[in-house]
Amino acid sequence: MSKKASTKVQLNNRIFSVMDMKNPKAKALYTAIYIYVIILCICSAVPILWTVLSATKDIDEFYRIPPTILPQSFHPEKFLDGWKKFDFTKYYLNTFFIAIGYVVFGIISNGFMAYALSRLKPKGYKLILTLFLWTMMLPGSMAAQMKNIVNFPLLHINLTNTPWPMWIMAAGSPFMVIWFKGYFDTIPLSIIESAKIDGATNVTIFGRIVMPMAKPIILTQAIMTFNSAWQDYFWPMLLLKDKNIQTIMVRVLAMQGSLAVDEQMVLLTLVMIPPIIFFIIMQKYLIGNENEGGVKG
Repeated sequence: MSKKASTKVQLNNRIFSVMDMKNPKAKALYTAIYIYVIILCICSAVPILWTVLSATKDIDEFYRIPPTILPQSFHPEKFLDGWKKFDFTKYYLNTFFIAIGYVVFGIISNGFMAYALSRLKPKGYKLILTLFLWTMMLPGSMAAQMKNIVNFPLLHINLTNTPWPMWIMAAGSPFMVIWFKGYFDTIPLSIIESAKIDGATNVTIFGRIVMPMAKPIILTQAIMTFNSAWQDYFWPMLLLKDKNIQTIMVRVLAMQGSLAVDEQMVLLTLVMIPPIIFFIIMQKYLIGNENEGGVKG
């Protein structure tokens, strides 16, 4: 899209917004939406801010009546002390390694499956889509049976205490496949056909044409997958029995009952930091790619 055309679209959007705001009902609706969004932002931010501020309080302040919102005595050194005391470096690295595996395997594998269902359309692809949707409806409690199939004694394979079962599940995520497919369905077929005429294989088309065009979806999925993997407790608890390779959520929840309230707040704050940093970094690229928009020709 040219700069002139982009400016025209922005101008038209602005004119329509001004025209809508002249309508009292539309103005009231917009005002209600803005207020609702502000309330949601406050509700999302308050627990995070309260946890961080509580982590810097003295233990006595948790039991004061009336309770204190802002810490009367500020102790930021608690974060460094908690980091050293609970060996967070090891658990950070363990969790980061597993989360990055989630992202890489999930995007590459599910992206290719979605491309095959969207453009290659193999025989029985409608049945495959139906099965994907069906698996999304299964209760999460059924996943607990996975612990019974991670060991293969006859093949001398034992996947316990390895991240491979989690990575394999991430590589076959129905939710991610459906999301990718919905985007790939919007890509003009003429682009795919032109690449095939030039001699490109399906793998080349997928890697050099389709996936670069899907950067906003990839970045969104990366943020969601990383955040989900970082906060995951169920699968690491089920599969990682060795304390040296456990994730940060497993260790924090295992220690929570034996810790003072202020120490619990310190651990929760340290747990929240990486997903927030990852989101801020990825959001920068996400907004940049969304602003580019469209298919370059």
